[in-house]
Amino acid sequence: NSACVENWECSEWSDCIDNVQKRVCTDRNSCATELNKPIEKQDCKIDESIYPDPAKGSISAPVTIIEYGDFQCPFCHRFYSQTLPLIESNYINTGKVRLIYKNFPLSFHPEAQKAAETGDCANQQGKFWQMHDKLFNNQQDLSVSNYKKWAKEIGLDMEEFNECLDSGKMERYVLNDFNSGKSQGIVGTPALLFVLDSLYCC
Repeated sequence: NSACVENWECSEWSDCIDNVQKRVCTDRNSCATELNKPIEKQDCKIDESIYPDPAKGSISAPVTIIEYGDFQCPFCHRFYSQTLPLIESNYINTGKVRLIYKNFPLSFHPEAQKAAETGDCANQQGKFWQMHDKLFNNQQDLSVSNYKKWAKEIGLDMEEFNECLDSGKMERYVLNDFNSGKSQGIVGTPALLFVLDSLYCC
């Protein structure tokens, strides 16, 4: 079904979840260095209370999956359409996993950067996942004009959304996601990081 982080070869998603619970994970940015050590928000590059990463699932789930994705990547679309529904039904909806989405726009995908900013602008209004689905369901039609069309369709405040997207204010947040992925050794998408006991920071 998938290969897990750091060359864990798993035949089933349950293997991935079971394996990660036996492994001590650390954050290479030193946000957390000990298993079960609480993470202070001031240790993070971006305070989640100001700009939260989009997430699904219980904050108390024993495992957090951090997905690094690219809205123009065909393999990310395959993950979205084939694998994510299984993770949601078997793990997220049952309280076993929390999923956090981060942007990793690849340079050879010309619409990936602006699509990532689109998702972040939607996230400001609490509708990231609705835009996430629009972007993947219409992956062959990515363009700024369509981003604005889809924003209207999902009920965003258009004045706020247009200002957010046109100003490029989310560019630095997308870059922060990208750099955090690079620090974990990520070079392609989709990439999944597994974190124990929801020890997650930036």
